[in-house]
Amino acid sequence: MSDHTTPPADVQHVIDAARQILGEAEVINFSAATAERLARHVGALRMTVRALLAALEDGEHR
Repeated sequence: MSDHTTPPADVQHVIDAARQILGEAEVINFSAATAERLARHVGALRMTVRALLAALEDGEHR
């Protein structure tokens, strides 16, 4: 029969380390997704600024 006692210290250490790794992996995953979204926004902003510059330069040459 299984009783619900505290696991031995070495087992608890492994459990704690595994939970820490999973937590850090979630942060990294979230950060990667955030970086990807940010890169898309920056790319769109660059295209907008380039179009604005082109329009301004075109108007300047007329």
